[in-house]
Parts: sequence; C-alpha cells; structure tokens
Amino acid sequence: RTMVSKENIDTLILSDIHFGSELCNAELLLEVLSRFKFKRLILNGDIFDHLNLEFEEKTRHLGVGEVPRIKKHRLKKNHLKALSFISGLSKPENECEVVWIEGNHDEGISYILSSLIGATVYNQYMWSFGTKRCLAIHGDQFDQFYRDHVNLVEWGTWAYQVLQSFGPKTYPLCLYLKNKSKHYARAINTVAEGAARYARANGADFIFCGHTHHAEHKQIGEIDYYNSGSMQSDVVTCVSLGERGVRIHHFDGDRSEAEIVHAA
Repeated sequence: RTMVSKENIDTLILSDIHFGSELCNAELLLEVLSRFKFKRLILNGDIFDHLNLEFEEKTRHLGVGEVPRIKKHRLKKNHLKALSFISGLSKPENECEVVWIEGNHDEGISYILSSLIGATVYNQYMWSFGTKRCLAIHGDQFDQFYRDHVNLVEWGTWAYQVLQSFGPKTYPLCLYLKNKSKHYARAINTVAEGAARYARANGADFIFCGHTHHAEHKQIGEIDYYNSGSMQSDVVTCVSLGERGVRIHHFDGDRSEAEIVHAA
C-alpha cells in the first residue's frame, strides 16, 4: 500500500472503538491514527466494550449441548497494538493532549485504565476552535430509550454478543441487525436533538457525540451537531478539525473519503 503523508490538523475525534469487542476494527483504527498529526486526540466514549476484559486468542470447541461462551471482551494483539500507539501519543515529545470522555460502555473502566493510555478522563470536554466553542460528550445522556430500558437494552446486547461469538461469518449479520433496529434508528435523531439543546444551554457552537455509531453532521438551529460514528465496521469514521474546517472522514483501508461539512 502506498504511504500517505500525514495531514496536520488541530483535533482528531474518535468514538465507539469498543476494544475487546469482536467487531472492533483495530487495524483501520491504526491507519486512521497514522494519517494525521494532531495536537489533541479526543476519545469520545465507548473506547472499551466492557470492564471484564480477557486476553485469550482462541475459543474452545463446544461439546454436545453446551452453550457458546461469549468472548466479547477479548483484547486481541491488534487491539493491544492500537492501545500502545495511543499511549505513545501522550509522551511529552509528541506534544499531544489525549482526552478520554467516558461513555456508557466504559463507565468505571476509564478511571482504571486511563493511565495505561496516558489520557485524562472527563464526562464532557470544552475547547475553542477559532472563534467557535466546541463541546464533546458521548451522547448516551440524550438516548432516553436506553436510560429508561437499561435491562431490555442489556438483554439485546447479550443476544447480539452471542451471535458474535460464532465468529467472523456472523459479523455482517450483526451490523445489519444493529442498523435495522428501531432503537438504533430512534437514537440517531433523539441524540442529535438532545445534544443540540445541551449545546445551546452550555454556550457551545459545535457539539460532538458518539454513541449512535452513525457518522453525520446536522445544522439544528444555530448549533452544528457532529457524530464521529464508530470503529466497528469495514468502513470506519472520525471527525477532524483543522485548517480545512470540520470534516467527517470515511476510511475503508484503501482510500479516505473526506467531506468538508462546515468551514469554521
């Protein structure tokens, strides 16, 4: 593959990496991190999939009548390689601030593992980009269905992870079912609308979320809402802030498609 020169930007925003999940695309994550040189990296929630992490590489064969053991929390070698890369960014010589905003999946784990990757943990984070006030928050705070039906959502997540445990052939089906679920479709809009209200109340011009795994930009009144998508697909997404404005990038491993959705 042809080497691509790094683009200098101010801030790179990633969310929903889900280290430990079978669907985590750690290889593309490394490629994304290598494409840019940035002063600030914002990990906008759900960086890990769960507190109960394991380091096994293979699942055992099932006996007759045995239920598959869910291996959704495995930190594979490429997950550890990506974590090591992020940890290196926080070294003084790199002059990079690493911000970790706690999401609903990594609640509790962020404070335990933040020192591992050299990140400072926040519930939300505000900074300036040019004349604009920016606010990053994971976004689960605005997903009322999730908040009101935690047990139901957790049951659905368990079933989803059982499906993953059967191996890579089921991953396209996993993503298809997720994208077609009514909760997912509802959350895309409710998170955006709730985030815009929150930005307005807190004096922000731009607000950046994750949680929905759906990369997008919306102008909601005077507020610019951005979602950085996820690192759980064959096409991963992120948001950059730099001289060329605020952009949503789509990476598929062979090329990068970038769209300038707002010029600050």
